[in-house]
Amino acid sequence: MKILTTSLFVALAVPAVADIITLKDGTKLDAQILEKSLEEYVLEVNVTKSIKERRTIKRSEVADVEIVNESDTIFEDNIAGLAPAPPYLSLKEYDARIKKIESFLLAHKLTSAGTKASKMLRELKAEREFIAKGGVKTSMEKSGLMSAEEREENALAVDASSAAKEFKDLVEARSYLGALRSYDNLERKFFGTKAHRESLPLIKAVVGTYTKLLSSELNGFDAREERRLAALERLPASDRQRALQAEEQRKSTFERLWTKEEDEEQTWFTVDTRNAESIESTLDALEDEAERLEAVEAELKEFEDVGELYRKGWTAAGEKDKEALEPILDALDEAGVEESYLDALIDRFDPTINNPPAEEEAGEEEEADSEETETAE
Repeated sequence: MKILTTSLFVALAVPAVADIITLKDGTKLDAQILEKSLEEYVLEVNVTKSIKERRTIKRSEVADVEIVNESDTIFEDNIAGLAPAPPYLSLKEYDARIKKIESFLLAHKLTSAGTKASKMLRELKAEREFIAKGGVKTSMEKSGLMSAEEREENALAVDASSAAKEFKDLVEARSYLGALRSYDNLERKFFGTKAHRESLPLIKAVVGTYTKLLSSELNGFDAREERRLAALERLPASDRQRALQAEEQRKSTFERLWTKEEDEEQTWFTVDTRNAESIESTLDALEDEAERLEAVEAELKEFEDVGELYRKGWTAAGEKDKEALEPILDALDEAGVEESYLDALIDRFDPTINNPPAEEEAGEEEEADSEETETAE
């Protein structure tokens, strides 16, 4: 944050919004200077974010006055974190960041903060243009940027890395249910990739943490339920009836949610902390998951990095090396890699395998019709 001394105050182009007054006893006041004379300052001191206090301070009590530039304050609070952009942003997300910086520059372009914002804007626009052409910003490259051609070659690893980032973001947000579901998606689609392997320690930690939280809920369940029922008994009859109806509605909401999650084939169900059975069933699932993850970790020791295997397959397909490509396709299929990735390798090797020419298809149909006619005769 740029700090201007009092000698530059008169020349300041934008209004001050958060002055810092340091008294000779060491006290620092976050304040706005409302008035000043040869003998004193009249301040509006920020006691808290919502409470302000008017105060008069003698100049003889003041050791230093720092005037904070409004543009710098706004920049630090709203703009500074917009660049560099994190990996895997969509074009829409880039546009939102660009628009925010452009709005800032309309009022603050000729300030030092405006200079920094202009540089950020150029960087974001260049990245957006790169991504619009099919590139991607990942955490896999030193530069972060991967061209469209490189992305195709590393499609499985890039998509796995993106899924792993989503999982890690949910963990950081302490959304443990969401993280468990996200990890399931990561493992199902990208088993054996580098991103999957690197996510294993984190999902094991999530299982442990979520187990402790739910165990604590279960341990205190009986006491909470006893207090709730006692509180119900103390209510007037009409209020008690309304409370019981509200509880029935709450239970019905969870029943509908669980039915929806079951229809969606969710592995992990939302926990109702007012339902001991819900907590217990999730704890059982977490115990099973902890054991399963140990087995997965052991299994991965025998597995080649599937993302790297896909990249080798891409090279073999491009070189039309059938002998090298076939075992790679078999290994990827065994690892559970989605068919779309296998098709991409096959199409690179020979586009006509999955998409035979129209004439050939027509010939096959005519041959089939001819055979049907002969059979009928």
